[in-house]
Parts: sequence; structure tokens; C-alpha cells
Amino acid sequence: MKQPHQYRPLEQQPQHDACGIGAVVNISGQRTHETLDGALKIVEKLAHRTGKDADGTTGDGVGVMTQLPHALFQKAAQQAGQTLPDAGDYGAAMIFFPQDPLKRMRSRKLLEMILSREGLELLFWRDVPVCPEILSEKARSSMPYIAQLISLCANSSAPPTASASSTTSTSRIFLTPPFLRVFFSCAISTFLLS
Repeated sequence: MKQPHQYRPLEQQPQHDACGIGAVVNISGQRTHETLDGALKIVEKLAHRTGKDADGTTGDGVGVMTQLPHALFQKAAQQAGQTLPDAGDYGAAMIFFPQDPLKRMRSRKLLEMILSREGLELLFWRDVPVCPEILSEKARSSMPYIAQLISLCANSSAPPTASASSTTSTSRIFLTPPFLRVFFSCAISTFLLS
């Protein structure tokens, strides 16, 4: 008699993905710049983690994931003439736009329409400071314009991802022609920024 094929639960199978990660945490949960500095030091030491171009200076990038920097966003809200709600009552997303100002403006407007349709109110945009002078010429030529979208949650009891449907809607629209490669966003989250 033939035995049915034995399946092991996924958790028991050997799993691997990235060749290296690092984690820096504050056990008490305090948000400190020291934690971010530690994470950036790990990124510097994981140079092998990124794919490198033949020029040896252009990589595909690495990054860090942090809790939302509430104090930083409070300052940005004041500069934008807005009042930031309590942590957890708003979400943020890291958005990578084209450098072309017209394409960027059109992308922002379309994204704002999607947010509105999904019941998320845009509070403000924060342009992320960058240092393009440290990049190679090739990296600068393909560097996106980086902005952070700060949005009021439609429901303060929302889960950490403020609106999975808005992320899905956004992906569905922007990953199809004619919008292909108009922008890229990781997620809209009330807790994490990556």
C-alpha cells in the first residue's frame, strides 16, 4: 500500500531569505536617536547586503524600519501649519516619486484622490532631506524624489496598517499602464516607517 506524501508544517521547514539583517532595539520601548544611529551603523557594515553595479559604487540600497518618529512629525506638522494627532491616530508612508516635478505633482494628486476615496485624510507631505552629493553619478541619475505622506486615520481603532485596501488600491492603480513606475510606496502604517 502506498503511503500518502507527508507534509510538514511550514514553520518546521528550513526557511531563509536575506543573507543578513541586524536589529537594534530599546528594551523599554523608548524612541531615541541612539537606536537609529545603531541601526545605521549596522547598515554601513552590511555592504555585502546590497547588489552592486559593475562600477562598484552603485548599490540597490538598504534601509531601516523604525517606529513612527512622532516628535519629528510633530515639528513637521507645525512647519506645515497642521496639528498632529496623538500617536496611533495618524499614519505615515514613505513614497518614492519621479524627480520630474510635473510627474511628481500628478502622482501626488492621484494618490490624494485614492486616500480620500479610502476614507484617509491627508494631513501634509514631508519632503525627506537627502544628500545626493554622496552618491555616484549613476545613482543620482535614477534617484527618486522621496517624500513622506502623513494621513489621518479614518478610524482610531484601526490596525497598525491604517488601510490595507488603500495600499491595495494604490498598488492596483500604479502598477498598471499608464501609471507603471509613477511611484512606489511600502505601506501606510500607524506604527512603522520603512
